[in-house]
Amino acid sequence: LISVFMFFSMCVYLATKPKKKHAFIVLAMYVMSNGIYLLIGTRNPFILSLLFALIYYCMRQFSDKKEVWIGKVEKTLIIASVPVLMLGMGAMNYLRDDAEVATNGIMALLIDFIYKQGTSFGVLAKGYLYECYLPVRAFKNYTFGPIIDYFYRGNIGGMLFGTTPLPENNSIELAFESNSYAHNISYIVMGDDYLQGHGIGSSYIMELFTDYRYIGVFVFSIILGIILVAMMKLAYAKKVLPMALSLVMLQDILFTPRASFMSSFMPLFTVQFWIVMFVIFFGATMLERYTKSDYEDFDLKKEK
Repeated sequence: LISVFMFFSMCVYLATKPKKKHAFIVLAMYVMSNGIYLLIGTRNPFILSLLFALIYYCMRQFSDKKEVWIGKVEKTLIIASVPVLMLGMGAMNYLRDDAEVATNGIMALLIDFIYKQGTSFGVLAKGYLYECYLPVRAFKNYTFGPIIDYFYRGNIGGMLFGTTPLPENNSIELAFESNSYAHNISYIVMGDDYLQGHGIGSSYIMELFTDYRYIGVFVFSIILGIILVAMMKLAYAKKVLPMALSLVMLQDILFTPRASFMSSFMPLFTVQFWIVMFVIFFGATMLERYTKSDYEDFDLKKEK
């Protein structure tokens, strides 16, 4: 609960539309904190935090009439950092498995990095090929899998249905009993390698196709597009909570092509999220009343 407070509270703060220098400090600290994941060979949190910061800057660039958020300095930094990130992340493909970089020269490493971005297509191809081997259960749904497993196999499910929590690490139980497409398909494709911590991930397109066929892909993709447009429009909103909700969804929604359809919306269904929101907004309301009372007392003493 304490750890998730950081990201949710940061989104609320950024939704108040602070000045550029204040937002920069917060976003820089956020990116650096996710940079720690690089030490254990995980790239996604770091890259997603960079994209989160970039899109927030873009949102403020379009909606803020007082400050320029993407000027010459920012444009130069973006152009200069892109090839460096491509090379670094490409090399990490090998370094995190204690393997030598299997390319010679910078250009070869760039090509190798671009080639390996086809992982999403690989998930679609393997998912279509191995669909008939997916676990057969009385009820199974991958599209809303994270929500189903959170409630049914969480504390609420334990109290109502006597269920036990699913393990967090790769396991046979996750591969056969969860509604996680990533775990189900990874075990089918990789076998024992999956149990060693590897996986091929998921894709919202494959989840929709498995559950609802082509009509599901068509309908839910339109819904996703509407949500994305609404999230950008919230950059112009004056209310804090709607924009905070869009920022909470923003980071994970960028990873949707490689993740579950509901992964980006999942925080909105958790008890932790609403506890944090209550604490922040209740505390802000009390603070506002307290300071307002102090100002009124000060004005009365000044008049006397």
